[in-house]
Amino acid sequence: HWYRFQPSLSAEMDRADLILCHAGAGTLLEALAISSSIKSMTKQKIINAVINSKLMNNHQSELAEELEKRDHISVTRDCVSEWTTEDGATRFWEGIGEFSPVPFLGGRSRDLGMDQQGLKDSSEHISSFQRIVDQVMGLSENW
Repeated sequence: HWYRFQPSLSAEMDRADLILCHAGAGTLLEALAISSSIKSMTKQKIINAVINSKLMNNHQSELAEELEKRDHISVTRDCVSEWTTEDGATRFWEGIGEFSPVPFLGGRSRDLGMDQQGLKDSSEHISSFQRIVDQVMGLSENW
């Protein structure tokens, strides 16, 4: 679907198997929250974030690339080359078909008593998002 304006796309994201969205922090967090909800855990949704590299010094790339490194999302960096040619489209859909996202636990990891790999752990937990923010901001100690 496409919309001129929609205050929320939560219902549409909830019904989707694949979420194609821009790489803004709010949109990514909403998509991750929906894709990692308890009811979505049986079949993890695939999120493909499209980075707008011309927007405000390419600020979307840091969060999107960090989430991609952790296998929470896949990333499109150049829509023209990745989606508009037959070869590019074939590579895109093959990559999506092979992608197996890691659930984003966010703040729920503490509630579930699990570490980032889903293992029980009694130590203090830091959410996935906080680790990513800390790393992007240069505050982490290489979690």
